Amino acid sequence: MKRIIGFIVILSVLTACKIEDQSKKDGKLKVVCTTSMIGDCFTHVLDSFAEVKVLMGPGVDPHLYDARPSDLKALDEADVIIYNGFHLEGKFVDKFEKLARTKKVIALGEFVEKKAHNASEFANAVDPHFWFDPQMWTEALSATIDSMVKIYPEHKEVWMKNFAAYQNEVKAAETFVETTIKRIPAEDRILITSHDAFNYFGRRFGVEVRALQGISTLSEAGIKEVSNLVDYIITHQVKCIFVESSVSRKALKSVKENCAAQGYTVVFGEELFSDAMGEAGKPEGTYPGMLKANAQRIANGILSHD
Repeated sequence: MKRIIGFIVILSVLTACKIEDQSKKDGKLKVVCTTSMIGDCFTHVLDSFAEVKVLMGPGVDPHLYDARPSDLKALDEADVIIYNGFHLEGKFVDKFEKLARTKKVIALGEFVEKKAHNASEFANAVDPHFWFDPQMWTEALSATIDSMVKIYPEHKEVWMKNFAAYQNEVKAAETFVETTIKRIPAEDRILITSHDAFNYFGRRFGVEVRALQGISTLSEAGIKEVSNLVDYIITHQVKCIFVESSVSRKALKSVKENCAAQGYTVVFGEELFSDAMGEAGKPEGTYPGMLKANAQRIANGILSHD
């Protein structure tokens, strides 16, 4: 019996070693991306060499997101962590700083800091939603891939080839957005949303952007903010306003109701994607697809109610 038990113990140890060795042999880079927009790129680019995990999926507001135990575990086990920066993932900042002592942690915002918008509602704050300028976004992605290639030069050829293909997709989406927005008469290119996520979009594509909340959804809009937005909508004869998939429509609903109380009718357009992409498997479930879906929904909403 002792021999049998001893054999079983030895077999278990050998099996465990074999599994560990196989894991090392077949092991992929473990890459954690905070948002779906980041994850979309690196899932495509890193190919079969990496296992990419995205922490925040469809409908998730990164401003309010609290890390789950599974997120913390994934971060601890990751070889590379890629996040947006500019305090978009505010509740993760301390964790990222600690992890940066022992592993590669990359903030995309570091690569476009000089081109970023300052946010008026917070001193020294920077608008983190720069993925809505495709040129800024791909610039940050490119710099991140360059940074990774320095660590893993053996993958350079494949990663660069994959990124070039991904850039082409983004460029085609950017062209689509530009063409679609130009269908809207210049005086009607006014975008009203729940929170201030579309400033980069407005700057890049020539759209006046107004929002009920600021760049973060951490604080709720008050009576004054609602009143000011209602006055703006009525003064500029805006007919269509837009809620976002990651933000409650409750606050913007109060704007609609206050407009009605003053005898002015405004309607909701189709839901836009701001801090998160759409569901996986749908066109808006990719970054280029999200850009195109937003542009189409904005144009449809404004033109159909003009």
